[in-house]
Amino acid sequence: MLLIRAVGSAYAAMEEGEIEKHGAGSPWEEVIGVVRARKREIKTLGEVMQDARVSAGLPREVRKFLEALLESYPDLDIRLLAAARRRQPSEEGYEPLTKAMRDLL
Repeated sequence: MLLIRAVGSAYAAMEEGEIEKHGAGSPWEEVIGVVRARKREIKTLGEVMQDARVSAGLPREVRKFLEALLESYPDLDIRLLAAARRRQPSEEGYEPLTKAMRDLL
């Protein structure tokens, strides 16, 4: 709910397999949109975790989940973009997907 209220999406809260399945069934433009949304979400979650007043009040399990999510960024996003790039039959989406991958590094 925090992410939806703060940035309008909550892809970062999805299970890894669920987001990969979503990406596998989406056109390349949507995959880039998901990755951009996740970037905004991760930034917001990072800010939440840096605010000691907020993070101290989170249940231990939630803190551990958020810490693991922040530590793993941008690995999943790169995999999503790479999988979308492999599915491209033409050069149309290949270059934008490659650029989006480079932007994460």
